[in-house]
Amino acid sequence: FEPINGENRVCFYSFSLDGEGYPFDNVQHSFMVSNTPIFVSHISKDGAWSLVESHHGVGWIPSSDLAYVNPAFINAWENKKYAVVIKDETPIVTEAGTFLFDAPIGTLLPVIQETATQYLVMAAVSNEGKMARIFRAKLPKSNSTAKPIPLTLYNLARLANEFIGKPYGWAGMYGNRDCSSFTKDFFAPFGIFLPMNSANQAKFGRSQVDLSDKSDALKLNAIRSRSIPFLTLLAMKGHIMLYIGAYKGEPLVMHSFWGIRTTDSRNPDGRHLVAQTAITTLHAGRELPNRNPEGDFLSRIQSMAFLTDLIGSQD
Repeated sequence: FEPINGENRVCFYSFSLDGEGYPFDNVQHSFMVSNTPIFVSHISKDGAWSLVESHHGVGWIPSSDLAYVNPAFINAWENKKYAVVIKDETPIVTEAGTFLFDAPIGTLLPVIQETATQYLVMAAVSNEGKMARIFRAKLPKSNSTAKPIPLTLYNLARLANEFIGKPYGWAGMYGNRDCSSFTKDFFAPFGIFLPMNSANQAKFGRSQVDLSDKSDALKLNAIRSRSIPFLTLLAMKGHIMLYIGAYKGEPLVMHSFWGIRTTDSRNPDGRHLVAQTAITTLHAGRELPNRNPEGDFLSRIQSMAFLTDLIGSQD
């Protein structure tokens, strides 16, 4: 987020150019879920905005959205055992039945104790003095599990199914996900914490392959021969995709994206809207009569990043 004259307003550029109209709000850059630990470094003169650092980025947020903690809170929260949410929009409810907030996939909460069917976790809510207060909340095991989830193909595929069809949201707009929000939330339950922003994620794996100067044929050969299902990110300018495998030799990717470029006499820079997380080939939309070939994913891929050597390193 970023303050504009002390107000939280949207800012779009040209609606006739690629990536500059709705929903690409140039004021909003990221989104943080409830109970995300942050460090406050600066406060605006009027006190309305706070500059904060989190595990995935730096930016301004409304001061009304944060709460401060003391050493006692930190000692309680820094638990060695956490539960991770694996179902979107999981309601976090106190033992007394009071609703606190909805938790998306990837939310981590300290565990107090557990039963066969649920975790009793800590959840924080701000009091009138802007200090965080810990509540004991119920978290059903049907919607959560102990963090980290074992990194198996079954678990990867099972969690991936939870994201299919989820609405697209630029930089977390309306609590939805864009491309990097999807990959970030997808890997968090496995103890792999990616930064926000597709460009940063493309460089995050310790092993990368530069494909920027390769032909489509060489790119395709590299992807087919070297990609590891669910552990390879394919990056292009402004977009990131998760390689999940191949079908009849054709690579498949899972990603959250706004649409497929189209062109015709009425609109040379149009979009066939998808606006959700979906599984596609690298030639998505090729059945469309007005598909713009310049928007082909394979042609635009610039690099591959492998996450295999991050497994267990951030747990």
